[in-house]
Amino acid sequence: MNVKLSCMQAEISRLTYMVTNINRAVTKEKVELDDFGVIFPLMSTDQLDILEQLLNDPEKYNNLVEYIKQIGGGHLNDITHRAMQRIMGNCLGSMFSWLGQKGKIALRPFKIASVFKATIYFFTKRKNPQLLLDNHLFHVKNYRSTHTVWTCSKEYTKCKVRIHASENKFEVRYLPHTHNATFAGPTGQFESQIVNIKYLQCDGF
Repeated sequence: MNVKLSCMQAEISRLTYMVTNINRAVTKEKVELDDFGVIFPLMSTDQLDILEQLLNDPEKYNNLVEYIKQIGGGHLNDITHRAMQRIMGNCLGSMFSWLGQKGKIALRPFKIASVFKATIYFFTKRKNPQLLLDNHLFHVKNYRSTHTVWTCSKEYTKCKVRIHASENKFEVRYLPHTHNATFAGPTGQFESQIVNIKYLQCDGF
């Protein structure tokens, strides 16, 4: 009798677990449909095209940025990798690389790429503040009346990349960097901020 009772309790526990997971999946899909209009991970390029159109809506764009920030990770490369897996999955993600290397589709021109790169990190709890973008560290060069100029921390290697930052606009100039990104995290000491980033080649602000 005790054996039968134990088996019944085990089966009830198993069914309860399955129902709970189903409810979580349904809730997750409802949240994603409400916030983004699609369900992640994306399964095809057609779904990616739909998301690209939806991201023209500033509210959905900001929702996705917040969603990616919550995914987290140990360092910036890890954060980007985890975010791409969550959004695109292994199958669709394997068709892309950032710049289109090895015959893959270049992700950088897509609007979703700007979502992955729309978060910068500040470390202000020190005498010389630091800014982190795309795994590159920047230091304050000077403060101007309308904006702050940040220079790449590898400026001594003749890297000329600058960031002109105002309250609501960040412009990255003189790309590319003359060196590989060196920051490997973690980002726990930094404060994140979502910004609008433009990549330019010319000077002036």
